[in-house]
Amino acid sequence: MNLIPNITLVVQIAVFFVLMLVLNGLLFKPMLRVIEERRSRTEGRRKIAAAANADADSIWDNYQKEISAAKAQAEAARLAVVREAEAQKQKLIDGATAESDKVVCELRARVQSEAGEARATVRGEIDALARTMAEKILGRAV
Repeated sequence: MNLIPNITLVVQIAVFFVLMLVLNGLLFKPMLRVIEERRSRTEGRRKIAAAANADADSIWDNYQKEISAAKAQAEAARLAVVREAEAQKQKLIDGATAESDKVVCELRARVQSEAGEARATVRGEIDALARTMAEKILGRAV
């Protein structure tokens, strides 16, 4: 067994280093540069995407706030319309009640007047009828 290195070992080491230098310049550095460029582009796009997401969240929050404000405003307007309608309804009811009270009072007065007239007419007829009956019963003029 011969353990002493010979010249082929030195040549193989020299070929290894030369090949290493050549591959480093032609393959490894360009490949590492491409990988680094891809990584930096990916990071940049991730940052852009995160900023876009933050903008979208902000826009969504503003949209929700505006929707809530619009709903509150619409509800307030609806309540105002309902209150106004109820006030008008009450006004109409009060007017109709006053008008019906007036009509009822007029009708009562008219009925009382007509009843008085009817009583007076009936009294006059009763007196005439009573005289006629008394004359017929007595057989003479009263």
